Amino acid sequence: IAEGYNYNNAVRFEIEEQDQVSYARAADYINHCGASVVCVQHEYGIYGGPCGQMLIPFLRALKIPIVITLHTILQEPSVEQRRILEHIIHISSRVVTMAEVG
Repeated sequence: IAEGYNYNNAVRFEIEEQDQVSYARAADYINHCGASVVCVQHEYGIYGGPCGQMLIPFLRALKIPIVITLHTILQEPSVEQRRILEHIIHISSRVVTMAEVG
């Protein structure tokens, strides 16, 4: 949404989907805010770059454990989708899936 969402005060930071600097600022904020774990919800099409690749440098920059929740497991991902998802899984401390098969 171009105008953004009207979040309450509990939301401290928003990442702009196609702005890599925004991802870096968010990682820096998380690293310094006292959080002990970060939970990332993964769904195709919500992260910037081809196949959501902007998520990778964000995850790499985090200094705390990452729990990734995968909402969709594609049965036949493209080569790029598979490469990026495998990288995300490798970076993550724990993986939760919302699908029984995929």
